[in-house]
Amino acid sequence: MLFLLQEGPAETLDFMIAGYVVIFSVMLIYLVSLIVRRRNLQRDLEILKEIEAQESADAPEGSDRLNTAATGLIGQQD
Repeated sequence: MLFLLQEGPAETLDFMIAGYVVIFSVMLIYLVSLIVRRRNLQRDLEILKEIEAQESADAPEGSDRLNTAATGLIGQQD
């Protein structure tokens, strides 16, 4: 008599598929975010290299060594 009250296994296939869709969507969004961040960092690095090259071309001879020495002295005082 008890076996008549029991139903078959629960149908959870739809929930499992929805869970996988959510998980893989989040992973895809995260991956795209990482790619965009890396591209932006590469662009920033190129811009900084260009600025550094322009500043070193515009700076008079020997000023680079003076700036490095002054920075080292300031760092020692702290």
